[in-house]
Amino acid sequence: MRNIIAFDTSTKWVYITRLKEDKEKKLILKHHEIKKIPKNTDTWFYELLEEKLKSFRPNAIAIGEGPGSFTGLRISYTYARILGMKWDIPIIPFHSLELWQSAFNISKNDFFIIPANKNVFYMYDLKKKKSYAVIKENLKTYLHSKKNKFYFWPHALLTNHQYDDEILSLENINLLNKPSLKKIKLPVSSLEILDTEPEKYVWKNAQPKYGHKLEYTKK
Repeated sequence: MRNIIAFDTSTKWVYITRLKEDKEKKLILKHHEIKKIPKNTDTWFYELLEEKLKSFRPNAIAIGEGPGSFTGLRISYTYARILGMKWDIPIIPFHSLELWQSAFNISKNDFFIIPANKNVFYMYDLKKKKSYAVIKENLKTYLHSKKNKFYFWPHALLTNHQYDDEILSLENINLLNKPSLKKIKLPVSSLEILDTEPEKYVWKNAQPKYGHKLEYTKK
């Protein structure tokens, strides 16, 4: 049976958990938490990992691949690759927006949106399990063209951007605030993938998926 440590630093909140694999190769949650990323220290993630890895030796790492904060992703992937190299253990990526939308218990027929910067937004289609980027000028048109509900997490990243009141007042826009630890679900439920495609998850192949590589939605 294997141990796994999982974390995501794609937003201004960090999610971290420790899990154990049972006899049926399902992952059993042992401990998890959500913390706000501190602004006044550069060593916060090292200190958090050091605390979580006391008396816990993982056989695999699961990591949020993005999209989201460029700096946050770079930090977590750097440490993940260091640990992967040190212990020669695999790194399993999962979709960051899929993780965070679960913290708000959003329906599979709806969309989850976070701001990338003042001009670009990241949008997650829960049904297709796919992320898109949409520029501010096209967002209002896109929202009007869909009957689905859209859930917008305006403070997901460390930004102070002002958003168009006309966009935020649309009937199908719902504003989100603080993520719920009770609702959040890790998008990795089994380690069977390590037995079927082990070469795919070799630590040195781990790379984040930054937002600039996303497909852009059309008007």
